[in-house]
Amino acid sequence: MIQNRSTVVTILLCLAIGLVAFFVYANTLGADFAFDDRVFIVGNKTVHGFNNLTDLVDIFNNPSSSYRPIRNLSVALDHAIWGMEPFGFHLTNCLLHAIASILVFLVSARLLHHQGYGWLAAAFFALHPIHTESVANVSGRKDILATIFYLGGWITFLRYRANKVGSLISVPLIWICLTLSVFSKEMGITLPATLFLWDMAFPAKSAANGTPPGGLRRGWLALRSRPVFYSSFATVVVVGLVFFLVLRNISSQPYWGGTPWTNALTACRIQIQYLSQLAFPLTLIGDYSFNTFPVSTDPLHLEGLVSMGLLAVLAAILYRLFRSAPLIAFLGGFYFVTMLPVAQIKPHHEMMAERFLYLPSIALAILSAVIVRRFARTKVGLRGAITVSLIVCSCYGVRTVTRNFDWKDDLTFWRQTVEVAPNCVRARRNYAYNLYTQGSKTQALQQMDVCLTLQPDSPESLYNMGWMLENTGSRYEAIQHYLRVPFDCDLGASALLNVGRLHAMQGESREAEEVFKKLIELDEECGKAYYNLGTLKKREGKLRQADKLFRQAKEAKRPFPQKG
Repeated sequence: MIQNRSTVVTILLCLAIGLVAFFVYANTLGADFAFDDRVFIVGNKTVHGFNNLTDLVDIFNNPSSSYRPIRNLSVALDHAIWGMEPFGFHLTNCLLHAIASILVFLVSARLLHHQGYGWLAAAFFALHPIHTESVANVSGRKDILATIFYLGGWITFLRYRANKVGSLISVPLIWICLTLSVFSKEMGITLPATLFLWDMAFPAKSAANGTPPGGLRRGWLALRSRPVFYSSFATVVVVGLVFFLVLRNISSQPYWGGTPWTNALTACRIQIQYLSQLAFPLTLIGDYSFNTFPVSTDPLHLEGLVSMGLLAVLAAILYRLFRSAPLIAFLGGFYFVTMLPVAQIKPHHEMMAERFLYLPSIALAILSAVIVRRFARTKVGLRGAITVSLIVCSCYGVRTVTRNFDWKDDLTFWRQTVEVAPNCVRARRNYAYNLYTQGSKTQALQQMDVCLTLQPDSPESLYNMGWMLENTGSRYEAIQHYLRVPFDCDLGASALLNVGRLHAMQGESREAEEVFKKLIELDEECGKAYYNLGTLKKREGKLRQADKLFRQAKEAKRPFPQKG
């Protein structure tokens, strides 16, 4: 009878936290696609059809450097049900966040040995505003999915540790959860390290023979207690790292600041920034590209050195806490371990993103519940601790709901990003594009002027400015901006094509011909260059030359098959 009552209570608490997590994001259901959704959903043809086995193979055989087939599979299923209606995609994200919050409750309750404090930890997680990017932005679901499978593997391990599930069942389940988590996002590869940290913090009695003296001893005992278990997972981690970092080369970003040392200083500052955002999520930024978070270029950069020192002190404290407060030591270790894939040890083109904190924030949520429990045992009392917790949760909830509105659509998102990060060039550029497409051309050109002031040599800004000027009739100015786009960048060939096309439109056939010939010299496989040059020759009545150029346009590696 008591067991049944406990099960009922657990189910009710799961439903309660699921509802809290869902409804705090309910105002995203009417939002449009925004930010990365334009690339990974709207423009991603591999997720627009899910009719046969070939479509499924395409999803798992995507050559993209961001190999996240589980995320893509979930998006394809949404598309099969809802088409391109954003409501269904946002609904899935809200439901997935609710599931993740329920799993956080189940893990927290086990770690804290109390369902009430476990529920409080889950509430901190469910309501925290830092998760808005992962939930309100459909493409952010990769973090939610990775966390769901991650927590599934963690719960299985805890049950295995408690002898509630045998190794023949639990170990394969952990492997499956690890695989699904990694295929959702690379951060899932840290699951074995988390399980190892738990064994370090709370060694099995058979291996511990009492309380081990320190962290290193605990680590050795953990390895010795499950050598096959950890060696097999270690092999997978090594293979995974080689796959993502070497074979797929997920990042070719140079060192931040130019050297390994300035990169380390920048990485330390980023970690301090993350911790401050978790503690005080007031100013949230959707885009941390160029100039939003300035890198450390000075080897003696004071802020970078202080950040490095603070992290070193924190690491030393956590190591010492393995003796006196193993749970807190574990939570600290869990946070930093799960941050490793995005810690800029190997520089990545995406310097920062708030969605990176979705999984690591579980540590803060549980730690907050631990702090509340300790305050409840002091003069503050249980009532005072609960009151403070309700205030914090209410503030989190209000901030999350208001932040959700920033993800209403592309124009709203980029406008808000420009407001909080005025030096973010990409935000201004995309804000300008959305203004232009909605008819606010003067404002758009003003925003592009600011972009080129902040970063005069930005190929994307130069190209966009040329495009806007071209479409407003300022063709000569457009040509000047197109010519400043470096040819060796992704937009170089397109910019030069536009220069030739604009010369042709203005009747400057000789200048246009020179441009198209120069483009062919630089890139012999550009079919559009042959086609445009053939069009010029046809207008001049040189039909034999035109036909030859049209054939070359079709035969190029990047053909332009239209007939002249």
